[in-house]
Amino acid sequence: MEISDSDLASRGKRLVAFLIDNFPITFLIALVYFRFFGFEEVYMTYLEDPTDEESKSAFIRLRNQVRDISFFLYLSYCILMEGSELQATLGKRIMKIKVVHHSGQPLSLIQAVNRNISKILSSIVYSIGFIWILFDKKHQGWHDKIAKTYVVNETYENLPEMVSKPETEVTAPSQFHSISDGNQNNLLYEADVQHEWIEEMQHKYRWDDFELYDNRLTSYTTKLFDDVVRELNYADDGLLWNNLTRGQKTLWTFTLFHADTNNGGVYQFLMNWPEFIFAAQEMLREIGAIELAEDYDAVVNQLTQEIDNIAEFKQKFNDKSLGWEARWEAFTSGYDHLDSTKKIETYFYEDEFKKELYQKVCKYIESNIDQFI
Repeated sequence: MEISDSDLASRGKRLVAFLIDNFPITFLIALVYFRFFGFEEVYMTYLEDPTDEESKSAFIRLRNQVRDISFFLYLSYCILMEGSELQATLGKRIMKIKVVHHSGQPLSLIQAVNRNISKILSSIVYSIGFIWILFDKKHQGWHDKIAKTYVVNETYENLPEMVSKPETEVTAPSQFHSISDGNQNNLLYEADVQHEWIEEMQHKYRWDDFELYDNRLTSYTTKLFDDVVRELNYADDGLLWNNLTRGQKTLWTFTLFHADTNNGGVYQFLMNWPEFIFAAQEMLREIGAIELAEDYDAVVNQLTQEIDNIAEFKQKFNDKSLGWEARWEAFTSGYDHLDSTKKIETYFYEDEFKKELYQKVCKYIESNIDQFI
């Protein structure tokens, strides 16, 4: 799931949320130590003579105990709150921000544990892992990068962008696309770039310095496809599809498959773009993503067996006379009937897999550049 910069919580909000959460815990533990563990007496003795090694040692020992216990309780509190349906601690709720996985989904309890235990690493060496948030483009601390999480605004929602239709009757697409349809090699719609630009992108975006949201593929997709189609303004997608080259069809199919799978999984892609179901099989083999293609084949095979159930769920989701909860329940029911999608989703969101997949697509584009410019 590609989370935009506008979705990210500001650094200021994160700092205030941390203070709201951490201060009461630290204050209460300190109060307990002052009242019941002699911290007040040790502290006053230390203030009278800060150079006295015995009083200094006693003060540091109790101070560190307060710090460590407070930090442990803070982490435990964050795990429970961020791993819950709230997705946020009280401080984050007040600041109207929350934590999500990089797939856009709420954290599971295990993911919340991973994120917060990783804060121990962020806290060492003058808390440099937390300071990192100030300089990171995606406002991520080390613990966020380890757990693959983002802190986003409360308004951020990872709802499926299902294609809703006014009618409740569900019909099969009038035509299933194939990248072998129509035109193959005659470049009717040429991108407005030169070969020098391709070379520039190759030098600018090297794979040993990969960025998930700013990379060679995002540039290729924008210039070689999005800008081209936007200018054409076709009313008939079927006619446009047939007029594109094989390479353009492949890139179009990939962008749809990638965007929807990022947002809500393979199931969402199948619901939003049924006419591209079989084109996606061809596309994955065309770009050389064989393992992903084989896993997607299993999804398509299961889909043919569950098609009646899936059609019923989609019909209910598109029925605007139903309440949102009923429509959402109908949509999510489909995930259980297509459990073969889960295998793809165990690796699809991983940065290393994305890098390998993007490399394959870019290599395909560069090897077939005459299909685009």
